[in-house]
Amino acid sequence: MAKKYISYNEELARKLQKKFGLKETTIRVWKHRQGIPERYADPNYQPRTVASKSQLKNCRHFLASALSIVASLRGFPPIPSTIL
Repeated sequence: MAKKYISYNEELARKLQKKFGLKETTIRVWKHRQGIPERYADPNYQPRTVASKSQLKNCRHFLASALSIVASLRGFPPIPSTIL
């Protein structure tokens, strides 16, 4: 599926940059392509966010626990706590 674009407009690009915290390089790319991705015109659009450190820690802990359980069920020696 091809991306849809809005005609590039410097004022709109700057407004979106401020609203979404976009990098200057993103604005340069839009200017070069002469288009802004249409998704930014959608009032319900939420940009992807990076997981917080605590969320990543919880994920790591969950995966390590699951791996440890599977390993013990298959007869592998326990995983050292220093790795978990």
